[in-house]
Amino acid sequence: MTPHPTPDFYLSLFLFCDDLQPQDQGARQQTVWRVQQLQAMGYRGVEIPIAATDLQDPRQELEHYRLLRQELDAAGCAEVAITTNVAATARFDPTAESGEQRRQALAYLRSRVEITAALRGTVMMGPLVFPYAQRPLGADGALLWSDALQASWPRACDRARAGLEALAQQASELQVKLAIEPMASVPGGSRSVVRLVRLVIALPFQPNVKIWLVQKSVTKYRPWKLHSALPR
Repeated sequence: MTPHPTPDFYLSLFLFCDDLQPQDQGARQQTVWRVQQLQAMGYRGVEIPIAATDLQDPRQELEHYRLLRQELDAAGCAEVAITTNVAATARFDPTAESGEQRRQALAYLRSRVEITAALRGTVMMGPLVFPYAQRPLGADGALLWSDALQASWPRACDRARAGLEALAQQASELQVKLAIEPMASVPGGSRSVVRLVRLVIALPFQPNVKIWLVQKSVTKYRPWKLHSALPR
């Protein structure tokens, strides 16, 4: 009888907070203690939320996360695997109509890939295309819904195309995989999700980068996930 491999279980530190505050030594020690406890319970890895910032000093921010990894290693957690969770925001929006805003969004996401690499993370996941929990506005300034919202997706993906391709190239060079959650929630049920996923799949990522598409909570009462590993 062929033995089955032991599954690797990860736990998201989102259970405790959405900002680890790595710039604070006490907060870093709290994170290290939590990871130690999870390791003792048998967890193979953790998901670390990378909080959104104004990107005033990305080099210093990177150093704070590098210190966190060093302190984890020193505390006996060198073998704990890490993935990160990152979200596009209303300010850093890869789908924005403004070219300058898209440029800033790419710089923001690039900084998160660098943080993931500094943590020795293997995957950076989250809503990387569409801003988390945000709906686009129509020409009249009102929120888009239903058919109008779905009609906006192809243009939004086209605007995000060049930046996401550059992000995928950087991630490949740093040996970080990207895991894209198309949106936090999509009105219209599973058909709408499939349509959105197809648009994201069509984005021209690098041949040697794998993109995982993860969609959660399609409807309030019917949680559903779509996982698609796409070797290109």
